[in-house]
Amino acid sequence: MNRTKARYRIFELLFSYDFNKEGAVREIDEFNIGEENVDFIIETFKGVICNLKEIDNIIENNTRNRKFSRISRVTLAVLRSAIYEIVFSKLTPIGICVSEAVNISKKYSSTDESAYVNAVLSSIEKNNNLGKSN
Repeated sequence: MNRTKARYRIFELLFSYDFNKEGAVREIDEFNIGEENVDFIIETFKGVICNLKEIDNIIENNTRNRKFSRISRVTLAVLRSAIYEIVFSKLTPIGICVSEAVNISKKYSSTDESAYVNAVLSSIEKNNNLGKSN
């Protein structure tokens, strides 16, 4: 499984976690250790969960014209994963994180939502001067 597919898997796990926390955690614990990028999936999933409040605060502080409570669960799962990679792990260039988050959003949501994901992530990059270091 390449990194793009791994990000889709992370999105699915985070979306599932929003509905059934124990089920998603149990599913991650049962991953095939020999599978490529499984460490990336586990690290990102657990990293998002461990930093969920801070990630949600980052989303709320960079949201334009939308209350946090009005953001769809699909969009939240996409944003949470991308923000973890951008702000916490910093292993992937920001442009790749943003592009892949937008593509995931396009697949599972509307064009408006993917534009919203792009705007929020761009705001985070700009407000934190992340483009210069990553």
